[in-house]
Amino acid sequence: MRSFHILLISLILTSFGAGAAADSTHQQKFVDSAIDPQVFIEKASSGGATEVQLAKMALEKSTQDDVRHFAQMMIESHTVINQQLRELAQNEGLNIADEPTLKKKAKAFVLSQKEGESFDEAYANNQLEAHEKTYKLFRQAAKAPEDNVRNFAESKLETLEHHLNMARALTTTVAQSRTTETSNNTP
Repeated sequence: MRSFHILLISLILTSFGAGAAADSTHQQKFVDSAIDPQVFIEKASSGGATEVQLAKMALEKSTQDDVRHFAQMMIESHTVINQQLRELAQNEGLNIADEPTLKKKAKAFVLSQKEGESFDEAYANNQLEAHEKTYKLFRQAAKAPEDNVRNFAESKLETLEHHLNMARALTTTVAQSRTTETSNNTP
């Protein structure tokens, strides 16, 4: 009976391993391939709308100057990118998303329920995740066969990489601030 269990467990683990390998290969193809221009426009415009919405929330709710500074920069930068994206979509005959997706709205709602340092930490983490996804999305679009879409995406990669690096630094700063605050309040 024991050997049966070992055999069964081995088969299950092998299955999961094969599935994980297949998923890994599939994910690699996804990263290396171009994205459909309509999908890119919808995802990028939805993400851009979310960036501006969350940044405005951060200006109101944040307790840290670094977070408010980052949020103001995101409003300014993403407002410009969103307008340029809108013009690209219009020129290419593509539809944009005027508002965040339902999933992004849900994340925004959860974020809106936080206050103080808890908000700052959640916002910083959200921005890191969002900018990782956005940078990846634009890298895919930079491989698009359509010249205008590819050129647009390529032209934004440096800015988005800068945003990503700033988001990384912000998460570190917020975490350090929270650690410092916690240690200062410990008797």
